Amino acid sequence: MKGNLTLDIKIGEMFLIIALLFSSSIRNENELPITTNLRTQELPAIYGDTVVWQDYRNGNWDIYGYDLSTCQEFQIATDSNDQKFPAIYGDTVVWQDYRNGNWDIYGYDLSTCQEFQIATDPNDQWFPVIYGNIVVWYDEKEFWPEVLGYNLSTKERFRIGRTRTWTTPAINDDIVIWRDAFFWGRYIIDGYNLSTNQDITIFAGEGNQINVAIYGDIVVWEDYRDTNWDIYGYDLSTCQEFQVTTHKLKQQNPAIHGNIIVWEDNRNGNWDIYGYDLSTCQEFQVTTHKLKQQNPAIHGNIIVWEDNRNGNWDIYHCSFLIHQEELSDVDTDGISDDQDDCYNPDCTIVDSKGCPKDTDGDGLNDCEDSCPTEAGISTNDGCPTGDHKSEMTYFAVLIAFAFSASFIYLLRTSGTKGVRKYLVLVIFVISVLILFILVRNGEDLRRASISIVGGIIAAIFVQTIRQIAKKP
Repeated sequence: MKGNLTLDIKIGEMFLIIALLFSSSIRNENELPITTNLRTQELPAIYGDTVVWQDYRNGNWDIYGYDLSTCQEFQIATDSNDQKFPAIYGDTVVWQDYRNGNWDIYGYDLSTCQEFQIATDPNDQWFPVIYGNIVVWYDEKEFWPEVLGYNLSTKERFRIGRTRTWTTPAINDDIVIWRDAFFWGRYIIDGYNLSTNQDITIFAGEGNQINVAIYGDIVVWEDYRDTNWDIYGYDLSTCQEFQVTTHKLKQQNPAIHGNIIVWEDNRNGNWDIYGYDLSTCQEFQVTTHKLKQQNPAIHGNIIVWEDNRNGNWDIYHCSFLIHQEELSDVDTDGISDDQDDCYNPDCTIVDSKGCPKDTDGDGLNDCEDSCPTEAGISTNDGCPTGDHKSEMTYFAVLIAFAFSASFIYLLRTSGTKGVRKYLVLVIFVISVLILFILVRNGEDLRRASISIVGGIIAAIFVQTIRQIAKKP
């Protein structure tokens, strides 16, 4: 009897394990260290295969990075003063920097290995975030801090809004969000649409709301309305709020990418990383180590966090599998149709919503822009005036000048003879046709027009000189 009971228990345990494995659409493959230095590494951020963090190995806070595809670590900012709170998008890393005796915002281009200044005012600038070419941060002012932005392409700074608190803002596509204080100890989550220049109020209820994050139409935050910290969310497309976690212990520091929300969770008596799949409404556990894992970040199918399992804070990561057999990608841009807001089969350089990117913010997407990293004009294929020259530009200019000069010359010497008039008309038509064939953009047209005017002036000048020379 005892043996049968033991067998039943083991069978029950097996079924329980199987049920746990299949209860979620997400399966954790591994938990692997990125850093193993004995000093402290904190606050990781990730984009693609690149992870960045703040690092204390040199006795002050520096910014370091790691390429998951090559398993190579590299230094980004190592000034003897502190650099903290890194963020990354594409090849650009930003952080707050104390090298000038106050907190400024600096950046680094991973593709060129060049560091650059973003905001170096005498007052403090904190908590930078980045999406595309837009960097956003909190800027200390005389009374209340402001939320400011900077366009890396146009080098223009702009004001977004005001806030009475000092927590990290968030940005995704055209939406910037941040936490603000209201009256009588109430807090609100404010937002601003950069494309429509409209303010957005996402939440204005009871309790305390901090640590906002956004991806697409979904905003998430840490919420204290029920006297413990939970994770809440808000769908901008439906204006509907929803609760992500309901456990009586603490859930903090949410991050989101795609359909996956991750956060740090205290339900097991230590801080673990948990997640939630919005597409299946399934919660799942990412880390299970008995020591602390905190401050998660996510991009694609990779989650990174700071981890205390070795007795100091290191950076760890794991990848997970998302079962998406039914998902399709009709326009083959790499974004599944359930997350794709744009149908663009001819362009694969897209943002997180599947829409063509406009890296330099000049109104022409990167697939059509001959100068995708330089703000230009649409009539010059997206290049700055004078920078882009088609292969036929100078030939078009030469043809325009020659035919316009010939046209004026024949016109002034044609008299009343019909043959010459027809010859002038033929030359004019041919010149127009050739110019239409050769002119490829607005800049070519501008040059050709200038050449035509120049040819006319030159022809008139030559004819005038000849007439003067003929006079006795």
